[in-house]
Amino acid sequence: TYNSDATVKQLRNMVIVGSLIPLFCYLCWLFAVVGNLPPEQLKQFSSVSELMAGFEHEAPWIGTVLSLFTGLALLTSFFGVAMSLFHQNSDTFKKNRVVTYVITFVFPLVGAILAADQFLSVLAYAGIILVFLAIFVPLAMVFKLRKSDTLGERYAAEGGNSMMLFGFVFGGFLLMSQLV
Repeated sequence: TYNSDATVKQLRNMVIVGSLIPLFCYLCWLFAVVGNLPPEQLKQFSSVSELMAGFEHEAPWIGTVLSLFTGLALLTSFFGVAMSLFHQNSDTFKKNRVVTYVITFVFPLVGAILAADQFLSVLAYAGIILVFLAIFVPLAMVFKLRKSDTLGERYAAEGGNSMMLFGFVFGGFLLMSQLV
């Protein structure tokens, strides 16, 4: 609703630029970390916390920068997921805003507090659910729209059925990588 006046070209550019910004930031972080450590030293770290501690040992200010970057990455991820989940819950349950806030924020917060030591294992399940929400559900929606032929003059992405098949195979690959 907040982009209802945008043209097709503006919407496409929003998606492209909005995807390239986090990709660029992630690649910079990845090159900074991987580019500064030899492979033998990278293998000895079993978690991001150990990696950050290794950098702090070399230069104390690096720990602050990495902690800030990690915190901002988690915060922006949380806001993005929370906004999406809030709108999805609002559409799904058709309740007032208070009930939607409780479903979206309070239940997960209580779960995170009660099972803080299980965070990484729960995160693996969230990855599986995300594959369905981000890949398979949109593919099913596009398939249904194309089959019903209600798209008309609206914007359609390039690639046709071959790209839908590629998306399905890629989703299967991501799903299998989460399970393995």
